[in-house]
Amino acid sequence: QKNNPTVTMQSYVEDNMLFRPRKLGFYLLPFMALQSSGDFRSERFNTEIEQDMGFSSGWRIGVESPYFFIEGEFAYSRNKLKGLIDIHPSIPAFNANGESEGFSVLLNAGGRFALSDRISVLIGAGFGAVNQEIGFDISSPLRSNLIEEEDTLFTYQFFSGLNFDLSDQFRLGLRYRWMRLGEMEDFSDRELHLAELSMGYVF
Repeated sequence: QKNNPTVTMQSYVEDNMLFRPRKLGFYLLPFMALQSSGDFRSERFNTEIEQDMGFSSGWRIGVESPYFFIEGEFAYSRNKLKGLIDIHPSIPAFNANGESEGFSVLLNAGGRFALSDRISVLIGAGFGAVNQEIGFDISSPLRSNLIEEEDTLFTYQFFSGLNFDLSDQFRLGLRYRWMRLGEMEDFSDRELHLAELSMGYVF
């Protein structure tokens, strides 16, 4: 008995991944990240500022197709700061301790590349705004003073990552993100490097 050409072609199309129907999915991914920074300066004191390893946490809500995604990102970040302040040649330099906090809202988009039915690679970029507050407690031989500055800054980022779909509804994600925040009146711009873990739901 001869094979039916129509049935054979239909089976080929259904089995071939190139002809899988495109579907939209939605996801909600809470995340935590370790955060480090590149060069950072105080313009007021003309000095480099050291930053301890900080953290970032937040939520990511998005929509995706098999090949593309777009998402909103809401995050809080925090870093401990310290610097060596030299205010006058006749006064020894002294240490100042501080802290930076930021609340950010970004819009991200990018491409998805499937490695298997459960694993995909992500490459993307995003932009948005961060409300950043920086404070330094300066205790010098002359006086004690708290210096603070707050501003809403333009920010953008590039990232890559892996998604692991442990089931049809549960996802584990890993990302590396490089982010740049704009400069403030008394502080330079910042480059942040984030190593992120996310876990959440796909609908």
